[in-house]
Amino acid sequence: MRHLAIILVTCSALGASAAIAADKSSANDVAAKSHKLNFSKQVPSFLWGWLVELYNRHYVEAYSENMKWGNPPFSIAFFDVDKDKTQKHNASEVFVKWEASIYCGASGGCATDILRFDGKEYQNIGNLSGGDVEIDKRMFNGMPVIWAAGYRYRWNGSRYIYE
Repeated sequence: MRHLAIILVTCSALGASAAIAADKSSANDVAAKSHKLNFSKQVPSFLWGWLVELYNRHYVEAYSENMKWGNPPFSIAFFDVDKDKTQKHNASEVFVKWEASIYCGASGGCATDILRFDGKEYQNIGNLSGGDVEIDKRMFNGMPVIWAAGYRYRWNGSRYIYE
């Protein structure tokens, strides 16, 4: 019986690994059907106030200094994910790809946040794994699937979640 338990654990661990590998490999299939985001270190001045409000406090706590806007610790990209179906104003979502260590994992992969303007302020609607970000043409719950570092994120009705 003890050997059977070890075999079952090994098989389920292998199955989970196979499922993860299959999920990541399907990201390659998406490449031809998606839009890869191009990130830039140039931050438009209209975003500075919002980004300071959202992130500067944590940055100051970690580094004992304010962010330097001439060389910010992130790069940004814009993409209208929802095509304004969920809001009445025309605004692209802002993708913030971090380069500061406080926003990066132990393996070095830095997070990418998705910010949406709700008419009053920017709200974080997703935290993605580090790496390239691609917007899939396939939809889930009325929003495009997003791939980051080969991992799939789907819209749950209020934010993007990892699956």
